Formats: sequence, C-alpha cells, structure tokens
Amino acid sequence: MKTHFNRKESFNQTVDKPQNKDTMKQNLPSLTAASVAVITSLRWYTGDKNAILQAELLRNLPRRFMIPFVWIYIQMILWHSFVSKCYLYILQKMFGSSQLCQGVWLRKAYMEQQIRNFLAQHDHHQRFTSQRPATMRVIVLAAGYDMLAFRLAHECPNVNFIELNHPATGEAKLSALSHMCKNSNGAWTMPKNLTFCHEALGDNGCTIRHALERNGIDLKLAAEIPTAVVMEGLSFYLSERENLNLFQEIGQLFGCSSKTTERENKSPYPIVAFDFFNLDRDGRPITPNTTTNVFSSWISSAMKYKVMIVGEPFKWGIAREELGNFFENTGWKLVPTTESRSMNGSQKFDQKLDDDGTPSKYAIEMGIEYVATVQWSPQ
Repeated sequence: MKTHFNRKESFNQTVDKPQNKDTMKQNLPSLTAASVAVITSLRWYTGDKNAILQAELLRNLPRRFMIPFVWIYIQMILWHSFVSKCYLYILQKMFGSSQLCQGVWLRKAYMEQQIRNFLAQHDHHQRFTSQRPATMRVIVLAAGYDMLAFRLAHECPNVNFIELNHPATGEAKLSALSHMCKNSNGAWTMPKNLTFCHEALGDNGCTIRHALERNGIDLKLAAEIPTAVVMEGLSFYLSERENLNLFQEIGQLFGCSSKTTERENKSPYPIVAFDFFNLDRDGRPITPNTTTNVFSSWISSAMKYKVMIVGEPFKWGIAREELGNFFENTGWKLVPTTESRSMNGSQKFDQKLDDDGTPSKYAIEMGIEYVATVQWSPQ
C-alpha cells in the first residue's frame, strides 16, 4: 500500500516546533484532557447521561493525580448545579457565545453516533447477545477522561472496547473509575469487555501494535474482527507524518484482510472517526469568524498558548476541502456525512446523501474544529 508523505503546501500546516517525542509532562495527567472533561460534564444538571457520568468521574478523581488548585477548581464547579450553571454562563459571556462548549458537546455526539452506526451495521447480520462471543472491536485512541467506551461497554457486552491512554492520564482515570464504581452502590461496575492500555505511543518506537500486544491483546486475526477507531482530540497534537503513519498502521492492522471479511461475513469495513483543526500560519485554529471577529481571533490565540504552556502544542492542521488529497493513496476513503437537527434539538449525523441528491459534506464544522470519518477501502 502506497502512502505519500510529500503533500501540497496548501494543506501541509505542520507547525515548526522542537520535536520532542513526548512533550506532555511525564508525571502529570493531561490538563487538556481534564479541560475537555470539565466542559463535557457541565450539563450534568440537565439529565444528560454522558455529562452525568463524566461529572461523577471527575468528582471521584483522587487529589494526588492533579495539581491541587486544578483539583479544587474542578470540584467547586461540579459541587452544585447552581455553580455549574453560573460557570457555563460566565464562559458564554467571556467567549461571546457558547460556541466553544457546543463544539466539544457536538464532536462527542458525532463520535458516539459514528460508533453506534458502525455497531448497528454489524448488528444487522449478527445480534449482540450474552451467549455469543465478541464479534466487534472499538478502539479509542488518546481516550483521556472520555466515558464513551465505558458507557457502551455496558450496553454491548459482547463488543470488545479498548482504550489507549498516556500512562499518567490512564492511571488517573482508572483510579477515578475504581472509586466511582465502589461509591455507586452497584450502579456502575467495571465492564469485563473494556481493556485499558496505558502506553505512550511514539515513545521508544511504541506503536499501536506494541501497545495492544503488551496488554495481552491477540492481533493474529485482527483484520477478521470489524473494528471502529475513535481519534478525538488527537490529530492536531501530531505532525502530518505522524498522522499519516497512524492511519497507515490502523489500516495495516485492521483493514488488510477486509476484502475477504466483507465478502464472507457481510461485515462493515473498519472506520476511523476523528476531529481536526484548520490552523493559520501562526498555528492558531481557524474558524469562519477568526478573520472578521477580533474576539474570536483572541480566543484562538489563547488556545494556542494554553496548550503550549501545558506541554501539548498544536502541530498540524488541514483545510476541510483538502482532506481528499490527504487520504489519497492511503487506503482510506472519506465517508459522506450530513448534518441535521431533529425536532427536540438533538444533533444527528447521517452517513448518506443530502435530500436533494447532492453529495454530502465530508467534514462538519464543530465550533472551532471539524469532524470527519474515513472507511477502509481495499484496492
């Protein structure tokens, strides 16, 4: 399989920075992951199940895993619904809108729906029952404090869920999950079909294969098990070459035998759901409002320097219209996606053509970032 690394300058937005294999501080969990988790949990008082579970995880996060000020800050925000409402109101006033928070909420809704769609495709051929062996796999790369795998592992007991996390963040999350399950009076238990892999991808040549095999996952027949991969909040922390290498490895591990698998089992090809930024020359996330709104430009600059300070700088971005060129000759094909809003206001992301028959979008804007899905397309 050919993979081109020399890309057109128009979408090669790799930011020139000192190449440190692991810029995140070794002994501390990711502060960026904690920030995303806080935004996700802010709607816990509305009854949103994902937000409630995310808030419970953060409330059970042991103090030793976080800078004292940050830990107190998080606990205060989630102490009472009134405090959470006030904090969300302040954020909306500071940023001029709820665009930043809504972007995080929507991208998580998108990732979940892509996984549910993938599972539903396979479920059409083989129902998920407790009597059957695991027939599908969902892998969440750089999971952070996200609770998607934990929630779906309870719903789908015969789907194998795997989280790959940085060791420091993974240890903190696992400890918080243990406390949460212990304090829930049986409401939550640690699912047996969820595997936690705490490995620093890229360190000392560590690949996805190495990380999975070190945690006892047999990959001899990896391509025979339909696999969906979630890459949320990851692509912009990797260089262009690192992103291409990552997609190439996922294809080699889970996609190479898919042509045979599809023909025999009628199972869907592997997919990768991911998000990405479009960065300007200064390494700031670009939105339609950035060039016309001074405040939006300030927000983008603040984001850039915030992640640099915590040791997790933005390294790469791409314009939405250049995605096709990026995935050319990689074995991956962009999945057309339409965006619609139901009567109750919930977001839907359907993999189909628009109602008028025109091609659907390949990437959807979510606040200051974009989301897209690619599917393995054997040649």
